[in-house]
Amino acid sequence: MLEIVRSGLWDTIQDRGRYGYRGIGVALSGAMDQEAFALANKLLENAPDAAALEVCQNGGVYLFNAPTYFVLCGPATEALLDDHSIAINTLYQAKKGSVLSVRRVVNGVYAYVAVKGGFDTDQKLKSRSMHPALYGVQKLKQGDQLPYRAYENLEIETDQPSISEVQQEPILEAIPGPEFHHLHPSIDFSALKFRLSDHNRMGYRLLPSVHLKRSTESIRSAAVFPGIVQLTPSGECIVLHRDAQVSGGYPRILIVTDESLNRLAQTKKGASLGMKWARGADL
Repeated sequence: MLEIVRSGLWDTIQDRGRYGYRGIGVALSGAMDQEAFALANKLLENAPDAAALEVCQNGGVYLFNAPTYFVLCGPATEALLDDHSIAINTLYQAKKGSVLSVRRVVNGVYAYVAVKGGFDTDQKLKSRSMHPALYGVQKLKQGDQLPYRAYENLEIETDQPSISEVQQEPILEAIPGPEFHHLHPSIDFSALKFRLSDHNRMGYRLLPSVHLKRSTESIRSAAVFPGIVQLTPSGECIVLHRDAQVSGGYPRILIVTDESLNRLAQTKKGASLGMKWARGADL
């Protein structure tokens, strides 16, 4: 068990996501930064979908109640194992009674604590990704126990990995969405600069305003998914993320790439962002 001695700002268990249930209104969920999550499992030679602890901005204090191997992956993060600093993207052995303290994610927003074999928490609809509609809670709390299988004396061979650095001004790559034609013809997205005004696991709100051809235009409720960029009546752009709803009535003007979703997940509130067309975008 990994015991949460002190919970972080927004600790959850996540895997690759919950697929096959959007038809009954269930969100995809899954790790916000799928690249960092995948790297964590690769370093441990885990199954690609093994569940990990997702830490948001400020982490907590966690007690290993059984020996295991673990990694901390993501952007630069301040963390200690038994009062000794540890590095990201590096394999460590935790003994029974070892304490991991994740202080803060320095260069981004989300980091991942993965253990050998993954966390064996309850599955809901074939996934361990936490979502309040399925688990009844939004995040983990002090005293929660995260089961895992004990491992000792393993030989895991791994090269020092590389992972994309968080850019000073992240650039999101996109293709036109189904209602791209609703945009005012004078809009040139590739020349615009946005500011991230707010965000959560459902979506990221971007400013400044981008206006429709006619302010009264709307669409019937249609399917949406992570990566869709919706344009609200007030002119704000909302990039839907992992816990996004499955349908919506705002024009779907753009679709950002999977790589851009990972990049956006690691972007802090107030940061500036650019936009460019993804290679092969049909304009």
